[in-house]
Amino acid sequence: MSRNPLFDTLFVLQNTDRGQLEVEGLNFTPYPFDSGMAKFDLTVTVEEVEDRLVCTLGYCTKLFKEETVGRLAGHFTNILQQVADHAEAKLAQLDMLSADERRQILEDFNNTAVSMQNCKTVIERFEEQVEQTPDRPALLFEDEVLTYREFNSRANQVAHYLREQGVGENTVVGLMTQRSFEMMVGLYGILKAGAAYVPIDAEYPQERIRYLLDDSQITLVLTQRQLN
Repeated sequence: MSRNPLFDTLFVLQNTDRGQLEVEGLNFTPYPFDSGMAKFDLTVTVEEVEDRLVCTLGYCTKLFKEETVGRLAGHFTNILQQVADHAEAKLAQLDMLSADERRQILEDFNNTAVSMQNCKTVIERFEEQVEQTPDRPALLFEDEVLTYREFNSRANQVAHYLREQGVGENTVVGLMTQRSFEMMVGLYGILKAGAAYVPIDAEYPQERIRYLLDDSQITLVLTQRQLN
């Protein structure tokens, strides 16, 4: 009920002549009225005052912050300046950003260079955690607990088995398990073997499972006995 059903943004140009109202025996004094309430999300009012155009921007404070509207006003000003300087310019050629905003986006925000010297893989981070807290709980499932040492040992067993089967780099292994310890052990075992994994939901139709196997060129799938 608080939204206008037709439009949310209004642009008004006040350029009609305000004639002086004269009635014999009466004096009229203009009294500007401002309710302080925004009727629309954004309202831009342009009024001719002598030889100038005065712009007023009204906005809903529940939707916009003052600094946000300030940026909008700055962008509008930049566009008007470019249109005034280059009347034949196409809309796609106009740039609403100021020089400071462009520098901030291209240089400050885009300064994402990071050093790769201290980057470690997930498995390396996991091995470090195993050394630090071998007897702390690593996995909790229902009423069972698996420590980091136990988790790592099982994952190593899976990794050794996979390598014996020829799994390594540039190899994709399917992982079809129910939510369980085996799911996480299998996942980490595949990563430890240097391969990638493709999760497969056992409840998928057989056609969907066959498509995943063929599309990913999977030759080996880790699963649980009850799912065979």
